[in-house]
This record gives sequence, structure tokens and C-alpha cells, in this order.
Amino acid sequence: MIPRLSLSESTPKFVQNFLEVLSKSEFSGDIHHDNGSRLVTATDNSMHLD
Repeated sequence: MIPRLSLSESTPKFVQNFLEVLSKSEFSGDIHHDNGSRLVTATDNSMHLD
């Protein structure tokens, strides 16, 4: 079971720092701070076939 996220949770400081450094680098992809994006990209979306 995935634990419920509190809407009051803010992005941890170390993540904010990482995203700031990333945005100032030569990285050219999308950068999202919101919990929804972080949760979706943190899960395994692989398809496992038998």
C-alpha cells in the first residue's frame, strides 16, 4: 500500500537545492517540483510480461 501524502508536505530542502543546481546546469529536460510529478516518476512503470 502506498502511504498517503500530506498536502502540507513541502519539497525537502536537499531536493530543492538539487533542482536549483540542475536548472543552472546544461540540463535541457523538464524540471518539476510538485509532489505529483515526483511520485509518478519515482514509481516503476515497467510492463512485466510472463
